[in-house]
Amino acid sequence: MNSKDLYKMKNSKSIVLALMLIAGFFACKKSEDTNPSSNGTVTVTIGQATISETSITVPVVVSGNATIVQRGVCWDSIQTTPTISNHKKADPGTTAGSFSVLIDQLTPSTTYYVRGYVTTSSQTVYSPVRLYTTVTAQLTIGGINNITDTSASINASLIYSGALQVGARGFCWGTQASPTIPSVNCDTIGSGAGLFSATIKGLQSFTKYYVRAYAIIDNNVIYSADSILTTTNLIYPRDVDGNVYNTVQIGTQVWMKQNLKTTKLRDGTSIPTNFTDAAWIALPQTAYSEVNNDVANTVPYGKLYNWYAVSDPAGLCPVGWHVPSDAEYITLTDFLGGDTIAGGKMKEVGLTHWSSPNTDATNSSEFTGVGSGRRSSDDGMYAIYFGNIGYLWTTSAYPSAPGEITVRYLDNGLKELGTYSWGKSAGIAVRCVRD
Repeated sequence: MNSKDLYKMKNSKSIVLALMLIAGFFACKKSEDTNPSSNGTVTVTIGQATISETSITVPVVVSGNATIVQRGVCWDSIQTTPTISNHKKADPGTTAGSFSVLIDQLTPSTTYYVRGYVTTSSQTVYSPVRLYTTVTAQLTIGGINNITDTSASINASLIYSGALQVGARGFCWGTQASPTIPSVNCDTIGSGAGLFSATIKGLQSFTKYYVRAYAIIDNNVIYSADSILTTTNLIYPRDVDGNVYNTVQIGTQVWMKQNLKTTKLRDGTSIPTNFTDAAWIALPQTAYSEVNNDVANTVPYGKLYNWYAVSDPAGLCPVGWHVPSDAEYITLTDFLGGDTIAGGKMKEVGLTHWSSPNTDATNSSEFTGVGSGRRSSDDGMYAIYFGNIGYLWTTSAYPSAPGEITVRYLDNGLKELGTYSWGKSAGIAVRCVRD
């Protein structure tokens, strides 16, 4: 082999070696933007998001055994394959598993391209792109009614005028705040915008539930704000103070067997008390007094409430119960044989909570009325007819006395259930009847 051929051979080997080094360099270099979402040791996926007008909560799942430096989501409304160089929000975790990221301050009625990401020491791995569209929608619960120990009726409204399809809608509920689908109890009630309602069943008595309406718009879920319902107990209702009452069915009605003794309205608002005589008669607000000005009388006699407490829109009786109208007392006395004899059948027997003579008291109805008296609407004095008469509020105006309210009363000397009227400042007991 001559020197020229030897030179060509060495030169060819040098070129081959250089090409091998370059190929090795690129083979060893790892991508900083890996897509698709799996790269052997780490995978990122994102799922169905919770959407509002200005926010998207994105559920992310990371699996694999890579060492994670950062994880989160990235998005853009223009770039169809967003990266961390666009908008991003990191999650504080650095391990595999499930987490959620809230993207907020977004524009209503806008489609966003979103990817989950994981950054390791050598690469960034992305999930496939998902499209989420913020909405201009108003979803509200209009009311919760007909609450029993195991069920409640709920109505809601979805106002939406966008072009996206409104799929399933309904209600979800649970004992924890902000229930979601499908992790708790849910009912689907048709589709589309507008009004919808349902009766949810299978609830537990004496239990506080959080309820949200939901709607799926273009495969994204929106929710109403939490509404709260507290189930009743048909046998032993409980007021917001925790007082539990025995009950009795009389004809078609169910009545408490004790006078009401709550110190709060149904929504938990405290009812003021401890007013002087002069202050009591001038009150334009809810108030209660102790029977005979002695808190020890609460258990046998209940409390004395003014009309403002009885008529407060928040409600005085426990959920599922109410202050009766005069018509409801008529239903009661008709079943017991009429006003003229019903009183004896409604009065507790004996002189423990009545003064003598407690005429014709049999308590055959088990209503168990007691002589709670009243607090005067004229001078604010306590203990008016304490032990002698048991006054009970109705919700009915007195026909022949403008501005006064119909009151029913039991009398220790009579067997009738009487009817009278008192002004709104009177302090009178309440006996609740079931809705």
